[in-house]
Amino acid sequence: HSDAGKSTMVKLMQEHAQVLCDERIIVRRWPDGFRIHGNWSHGEIPLVSPSSAPLRALFFLQQSPENRLQAVGKAEAIRRMIACMIKPFETKEWWEKELSVLQDIADHIPTYVLHFDKTGRVRQVLDTLV
Repeated sequence: HSDAGKSTMVKLMQEHAQVLCDERIIVRRWPDGFRIHGNWSHGEIPLVSPSSAPLRALFFLQQSPENRLQAVGKAEAIRRMIACMIKPFETKEWWEKELSVLQDIADHIPTYVLHFDKTGRVRQVLDTLV
């Protein structure tokens, strides 16, 4: 959602990572696992890339006075992912497919709330996952 901190996070991390997009990321299931893909629909930061990367963790951003990770359970991860999805014309078949993908992500990808401040020290928290 707006003001979650997507652009702020890009500003903090752009020197340390390739930016795919600061607004909408496409997630696709491939035979070797999930990948994220950049796209043209950027937010505040006009950095975009047609590249992709393996999805190794999923973060729900939370601006905070501290930098820390909070693990999220599978049911909570699915609820939060549904709230973040772009929902085109919704049909029963579309929901069945999307819920299957979300369940697969929740089953295989570690999910966290990433609490962060604007100092850039969040990078040290993220480095613990690498």
